[in-house]
Amino acid sequence: MPGRRSRKTRSSSDAGGGESTSSSAAASPGLRSRASTIEATPVPRAVTEARAASKAATPAERTTKSSSPTATGSARTVSARTTSARSSSGAMTPPPVLTILTVRHDDVQVAQLPVRAEPPSCGLDPSQVPQFITITFDDAVNAVTYAPTTQLLQGITNPDGCGAKGTYYVSAQYTDWHAVQTLYAAGHEIADHTFSHVVPSTKAEISNLAASLGALSMIPRTAIQGFRAPYLNITTMAIDTIRALNFSYDSSMTVTPVAGKTLWPFTLDAGLPVTCAVGDCSAAIPKPDGTPSTWSAPGVWELPMYSLVTPEGNDYAVMDPPLSGANLTDLLERSFDLHYNGSRAPFGLYLHAGWLLGDPTRSDTVRAFLDKAQKRGNVYVVSNAQMLAWLRNPQPITSSTSAGLTCPGLTTRGAEVCDGLDNDGNGVADDGVLRTCNFPDAVFGTCAAGCPVRVPSATEPVPPLTDPGTGKCMVPTGTCANGTWDEAKCLCLCSGTVDGAGWCRDALGSCSVAKVVGADGKYTRCAYDPAPDASSSTTKAGTTAGTTSTGGTLNTASTGKDSKDSTTGNAAARSVDTVRGVTAVVVATVVAVVLAVVVGAL
Repeated sequence: MPGRRSRKTRSSSDAGGGESTSSSAAASPGLRSRASTIEATPVPRAVTEARAASKAATPAERTTKSSSPTATGSARTVSARTTSARSSSGAMTPPPVLTILTVRHDDVQVAQLPVRAEPPSCGLDPSQVPQFITITFDDAVNAVTYAPTTQLLQGITNPDGCGAKGTYYVSAQYTDWHAVQTLYAAGHEIADHTFSHVVPSTKAEISNLAASLGALSMIPRTAIQGFRAPYLNITTMAIDTIRALNFSYDSSMTVTPVAGKTLWPFTLDAGLPVTCAVGDCSAAIPKPDGTPSTWSAPGVWELPMYSLVTPEGNDYAVMDPPLSGANLTDLLERSFDLHYNGSRAPFGLYLHAGWLLGDPTRSDTVRAFLDKAQKRGNVYVVSNAQMLAWLRNPQPITSSTSAGLTCPGLTTRGAEVCDGLDNDGNGVADDGVLRTCNFPDAVFGTCAAGCPVRVPSATEPVPPLTDPGTGKCMVPTGTCANGTWDEAKCLCLCSGTVDGAGWCRDALGSCSVAKVVGADGKYTRCAYDPAPDASSSTTKAGTTAGTTSTGGTLNTASTGKDSKDSTTGNAAARSVDTVRGVTAVVVATVVAVVLAVVVGAL
């Protein structure tokens, strides 16, 4: 097929899927040109192959390309209406000296006053405080979702000279692990959204996703700092779990901005300094009589999700606002003004790729908004991890290039190695050294030593790898101590019985987890053992009803996939679920066909 690279294929063991390794043949000039002008982030091969497979882009794809931002990030014309406070001379009237509303874990006095939860003052003038804009994307990363999300941020440069970065809350289904690695290598933040996108958010669901990201996307565990609960259904139990797993923050609770009073991110050292009605967080709230909360999560931060608001100050949407064009511009600018002219609390856009795919003009609208916002001074488009680094040690901006931030991302090495970067400069990351793993129901790339013998699952997030030399299964790194290796099944068979004492496999496949006696006096079963009955308390879809609120009160009205504002979110929820269903056939399928199906179904 024109423009597609030659490939050589060899089969893995009978237990696994096929493995393909790209040859070192040079990419076609057309592919190089497109990659260098459209993608600032090196393009995963799955993306370039899917693009090259289509001789002519579909109308939907052509619209996306024509409306995507250029590499220069030039400003676009948008509505001149603004709600900023101005003096009679037309100059901006700054608010008084800023009090940053944040509860820091090292502020002992605040931590001892959970009932009042009075935030410390940094005493910074608003002109010395960066206005952060965070843009996040939830769910799968693959050939369909990669392009619209990376193009949205391409070409944006912050005052310190660093490029804009986003945060990706990844779940495993439909994810191409190598596409995730290229995002991480480019400096975007990769965070945890559970393996299966189910509620409740159990320890296994959270830790297993992190294990897969480490083994197949080559992302160090210490680099995965953040968590977002599926359907935004966060609980104190889930927060306890991420604290035990050494995560730095959660970003699942929603807050309504209020002029001059919008809450900054806070720690959970002294419970919650605000009311909460999402999931079960009753243990975190002080009692009505003022008795302090008995629950806390020292050192864990909450980075709230800020609602977009109507002119009347009411919540309109938390994620995926169902608007386009001038209406979307008006909503974004009005909401941003509440932050910029008020407490300077971070402003956020919380999206799914389906929102961009459903109406390609939205990308151009958001870019025009971002370009205009940055012209107002000290505006930084950063990942949640970058913002958290500043929050932990807030410093005044002493010049246009000094926000105390760093430019994340890896450095190219010249010779092509499998690290998520385009080291040889031909426009494609890891060309010639990437493994493509082929299964009947999944195709993905990885820089691991071999393809897994099975598709990763919630109970086996890191299956044994196939030795590329022999085609046989490789014994897990931790070996099969406390069990025996079954070559035919490519499994460690742990010693013990299903209902008795013994050992269970860990996320990497070794028998390192000792079975314990539960509250019922019986030994716990391994997660992969069949349940005594067919019932299960874990659901794959959920609806969380709550109350909307203002000021420092959490807004928890949500329904459908993650959060969709209760006023206008049903259509957006359907759009996202449609995209998740369609993307089951991505990566190996022609992207133009997939996009046509997606857009046609919205």
